[in-house]
Amino acid sequence: MLVCPLCSSSDFKIRPGKIRTTNIIKASKVLECNSCGFVFLDDTSHISNLHYQESRMFESDKQEVDLAKYRQETKVDDVRRFEFLKAQITGKEVLEVGSGNSSFLLLAQTKAARVVGIEPDRQFQDQFRKEQLEIHADIESLESQFDVVCTFHVIEHIKDVRKFVGSLIRKTRRGGKIYIETPNSDDALITLYESREFMDFTYWDNHLGLLNHKSMQFLLDDLNGIEYKSHYVQRYGIGNHLHWLAKKAGGGHLKWNFLENSEITQGYQKSLGEIGKNDTLFYEITKLT
Repeated sequence: MLVCPLCSSSDFKIRPGKIRTTNIIKASKVLECNSCGFVFLDDTSHISNLHYQESRMFESDKQEVDLAKYRQETKVDDVRRFEFLKAQITGKEVLEVGSGNSSFLLLAQTKAARVVGIEPDRQFQDQFRKEQLEIHADIESLESQFDVVCTFHVIEHIKDVRKFVGSLIRKTRRGGKIYIETPNSDDALITLYESREFMDFTYWDNHLGLLNHKSMQFLLDDLNGIEYKSHYVQRYGIGNHLHWLAKKAGGGHLKWNFLENSEITQGYQKSLGEIGKNDTLFYEITKLT
């Protein structure tokens, strides 16, 4: 019997929207748990143990990714995270789980005493070695603990989120910090504006489970020896949202960026955050014991 991967409830509903994929998959529905709020695919068998090691997250298994272009695409988010965490990581030992193109690590090493990445994808390993970055394929291969452990847009790719968060806590020193960033399943385009075009775009075969504040707090409240708080993050502004609603397509953050300024951006982020419908969850967890 199919149950919620987070709380094991069998009480869930089907969310509107398609699963974006270029592969043949068994998953056909996006389900939302009525008990804990976790959103998940009804089948995850298309994700094998080698899926991420062999770069299968990208649209084609054989596609070669331009690392310089990849880093340029993530630059805004990498800089945002670095600026937010800069004071926290200065002089500290930092672990990033799911380090991807390692852009955040390159920024972090300018302030941290040591930076280490966990990244199963093998395609950029030669470049990482040239940049003298310490990248491991698996978190369990590390024996040391760290002052700061962070993971950005990784947990939604994980089948067992409880086990994953447990591994982050084990690799964190007492008094250390864990930072988790992940898409919010209560994104305003889904639960406020109800954009069907966005729903058909945002659900993806590589995103196995999506959290909202309710399900994240359910997950964290069940753990001992920690305390946590959340921060408002809104990656896409009002220009992007209006474009989805008016033109039924993304790209508004580029095409309609004239609608954005710091006052509007900050006010819109705050307004969405106060009702739990900002597009991104960002949780800061402190390990107490």
